[in-house]
Amino acid sequence: MLLRWVLSKCFYTQISQEYNSTSGKLTGSVHEFFKGTPTGVTEGPQLYKRDGYYYLLVAESSTGVKHMVSMARSHSLIGPYETDPDYPIMNTAHDLTFALQQAGHGSLVETQDGDWYLAHLCTHPIPGTATMNPLGRETAIQRSIWIEDGWLRLAHGGKLPALNVDAPGLPPHPFEPFPERDDLDYLELGYPYESLSCHSIHHGLA
Repeated sequence: MLLRWVLSKCFYTQISQEYNSTSGKLTGSVHEFFKGTPTGVTEGPQLYKRDGYYYLLVAESSTGVKHMVSMARSHSLIGPYETDPDYPIMNTAHDLTFALQQAGHGSLVETQDGDWYLAHLCTHPIPGTATMNPLGRETAIQRSIWIEDGWLRLAHGGKLPALNVDAPGLPPHPFEPFPERDDLDYLELGYPYESLSCHSIHHGLA
């Protein structure tokens, strides 16, 4: 299944289409399954399956001070998707004095112990401003929980990201040190050169 988002008026529409790995081509009908919330500018879709639901995690409201993480879910892969009634999961627009701003574009991971974390983008503006960010966009992480009705929430409560988050109690997993010099005398690039996302010219996510 290939997820794409296409520009439609003032926001992005989430669509899906079957991908045939043998022919290397898209096949079948195109399904428009989520137009986003009224906030608009919905992008960066990610799908997770949990307890009989397909959860769609999206970024919304562009990358400015209203940037946010929202969620929708469906029992069917192609929808219809219902929006979290208490969206967004995370947003800093209501407190422009908070130390972290523009929190959005989330990505979920579950640890071996069953704990959930939300990695996301944010900025760390100069105190007294909300948009002067000399370091640009940074990455942060939040511990998250699934509440009784099956929606995701920040573990510490509220919509603002936590400034300090305890690391999961997992054993260390050191990687082999990468050499200071690389002559690139091999056919396949090593992991330090690899990207976590694969974008097509149509903004597709495989």
